[in-house]
Amino acid sequence: MKEFLIFDLRFAIADRALSGGVTVCLLACLAVVAFGQSPAGPQIRNLERSGIKNPAGLAVRSSVVRSRVTVGDPIKYTLTIESDDKTKVTPPDLGANLGSFEIRDYSVHRSRTKTGRRWTVEFVIAAYDTGQFTVPPVSVVYEVDGKAGALASQPVEITVESVKPSEQADLKDLKPPGSVKLTAWDFWWLILSVVALVALAVGLLLLFRRRSSERLEQTISVDPPVPPDSEAVTALESLASSGLLESGQVKEFYTRLSEILRRFLERQFEIPALESTTGEIVDRLHLANFEGEERQLAVSLLNLCDLVKFAKLLPPVERGSVGIEEVRLLVLNSASRIAAMRAAVEAIEAEVTDAPG
Repeated sequence: MKEFLIFDLRFAIADRALSGGVTVCLLACLAVVAFGQSPAGPQIRNLERSGIKNPAGLAVRSSVVRSRVTVGDPIKYTLTIESDDKTKVTPPDLGANLGSFEIRDYSVHRSRTKTGRRWTVEFVIAAYDTGQFTVPPVSVVYEVDGKAGALASQPVEITVESVKPSEQADLKDLKPPGSVKLTAWDFWWLILSVVALVALAVGLLLLFRRRSSERLEQTISVDPPVPPDSEAVTALESLASSGLLESGQVKEFYTRLSEILRRFLERQFEIPALESTTGEIVDRLHLANFEGEERQLAVSLLNLCDLVKFAKLLPPVERGSVGIEEVRLLVLNSASRIAAMRAAVEAIEAEVTDAPG
């Protein structure tokens, strides 16, 4: 009887140990499933949030200085692109889609790294609505070993808050529409206005008939066309005194500045600048009699005007005066050079004509 009691006691202890071991194993498996396969899991996710990298050696990272701003605050959005020397990279163009945000400034910086090259594209953006917004992924096109591909940056979440969130509670209901009481005097003014308009129409009709009955000889004089440089300088003086920049009409100002420069290029060098894109004008300027520095200045001014018109860029107010002066110097220098060339050609032709035999 004593031996049976000892055997039962040993069997119970072994069974309890076996059950405890199974329980520990089950808890360990649940912990692995809940917290990841290894401790490196959170580090990998943090690495993925910092940017995107593909096997071609191209890395794209996007970031903002602040992720919570108020309406109209400038936000610095930075896009960093790194690649090796074997990879050909095409950075995003000036018209990159940034969702609900407006572009207020734009710059590109290039530098070298230990393993290749780096492009730092900086945008100054702003939002004018409240809520949760996302800067969408920006695609970067690359080519390596004759194979092309594209890599997109990570989207960036930005919260835009109202300047005074509590002022909504102070809003009151609109008042009902008021009623206007008309009197007999109001109708008398209406009758007098109709009579005056009829009298004016009759007077104009009689004047037209009297002039048409008289046969007068009219001398039609055609003035010679205004030179392109004089026309451009006059238009620039009118733009400088228009007050568009002071009244906040930045887009209208740079649109007129672009039209003045394009019309001068079209009349002076006989290229269809008014109906062409900036890229087409650049290609035609290489064929025209245009100096290198003047060509570079014209292209820079046209690109600035395109940024204001299409990318909603807002340059400083003083940049408008600088732009007017640059266009004026460009017009005067090119006009004087072409006039000197024409005078030289006329002098050569005169010598050839006066030469004996």
